[in-house]
Amino acid sequence: MAGAAAGVGRKVAAATLNVSTLRMRALVIDTHHLRVLERLAFVGGHGSLTRAYDRVMPLLPSAWSAADLDAHHQLMKRLGQTVCRHHRPLCHRCPLQDLCPTAPGYGHRPRRA
Repeated sequence: MAGAAAGVGRKVAAATLNVSTLRMRALVIDTHHLRVLERLAFVGGHGSLTRAYDRVMPLLPSAWSAADLDAHHQLMKRLGQTVCRHHRPLCHRCPLQDLCPTAPGYGHRPRRA
């Protein structure tokens, strides 16, 4: 995504592009979404929103529309708010725990078929 307008951050610019009548593809990454990405090792710990966007956007299916990207963001944000919380994450409730290198017991649990 190109740089945001003066005084408008990348997250707000991306959200505006997704939900406006323009329906342009732009991934919104907020702190909750970023925390999930960091714990899943998609971006380094304490990554920046810019680096996270640049790393993750190319990995998402090119067929996804702006609405699909918004739905992805909403799901990741909700996961970060309710399960993958900043303090005391609820790893045992996480649907991604088998993929998460920060989950207790990672690599020592039998894989689901």
